[in-house]
Amino acid sequence: MSASEFSLIAVAIAFTGLVIWVYWPGRRQRLESFGSMPLDDDESPKTPDADPDSLLNPGDVTHPEKNKDKRL
Repeated sequence: MSASEFSLIAVAIAFTGLVIWVYWPGRRQRLESFGSMPLDDDESPKTPDADPDSLLNPGDVTHPEKNKDKRL
């Protein structure tokens, strides 16, 4: 058995083991919760300090609402 044949068999076994591990019935609920993570609401409310580009944070000098009076 050459090295290339051995590596092909090793990769095939590793891939099969990984697929079985991921799709094992006991992991279904955990994987479904991971899948819905982007759709879940944030636990903490967003504060104006968290996002400097937010319209809730007019203290930033680059904020368009802060410089509105200067443009007129």
